[in-house]
Amino acid sequence: MQFSNRFKSEKESNPYFNNALEELLLLPILVFDDQPAVRSFVSLARKKNIDLSDLLIALDTLFSGCDRVLTFDKRAAESDLFTLLEKQDS
Repeated sequence: MQFSNRFKSEKESNPYFNNALEELLLLPILVFDDQPAVRSFVSLARKKNIDLSDLLIALDTLFSGCDRVLTFDKRAAESDLFTLLEKQDS
């Protein structure tokens, strides 16, 4: 089996990726900067239909103490993790 066939687009929550990251969290030799955020990332990646990069941005921002995450990305704003910024007409 080829690596590229098992790991799909970042836009899909891939169980192989999620499982691999979860297993890495168990290795005592590895240190993650914010392990609670990484654990939330793995958990939410399985549940939410959101780009993994957007999910990582949202969780990093929220775990850093911000109240909300603002975005111009309409697709990301479909998630309750983001607040859509809309262009105001002058």
